[in-house]
Amino acid sequence: MLAGHPSDHQAPTSKIECCSSQTPSACPQLAGLPRGTWGFSAGPTARPGYPVDVPSVTSDACRGLAVTKVQLKNRSAKTVVAVRLTWDVVERSNSNHILLQGQTPLIWLKAPLRAGEEAALEQFIVAFAER
Repeated sequence: MLAGHPSDHQAPTSKIECCSSQTPSACPQLAGLPRGTWGFSAGPTARPGYPVDVPSVTSDACRGLAVTKVQLKNRSAKTVVAVRLTWDVVERSNSNHILLQGQTPLIWLKAPLRAGEEAALEQFIVAFAER
């Protein structure tokens, strides 16, 4: 789950699944991950106090269960020139049980994001498996 920093986040959830049934030959980065019933999803979450929404998230299983693109929406009155994205790894059966948390370094945007504007941020953001 991702949220844009610094300051209100209210976004719908977007879900990308990676199933453990994918073959290691098709996705060598998945070779070290367990077989069996598990899944990977990446999506935004609502976080009060954040001025940038993340209405959609794109992930790539073959790049190490990575988040590679996010849509940003500035819902503040100020222009945003950089963001820091936070993420949580939560237990699927209990999303309140946070297993791991982190954040990206400050990411400078190619163009300023003015009040009410949306833009895609397409770059490697975070991976949850070795690449």
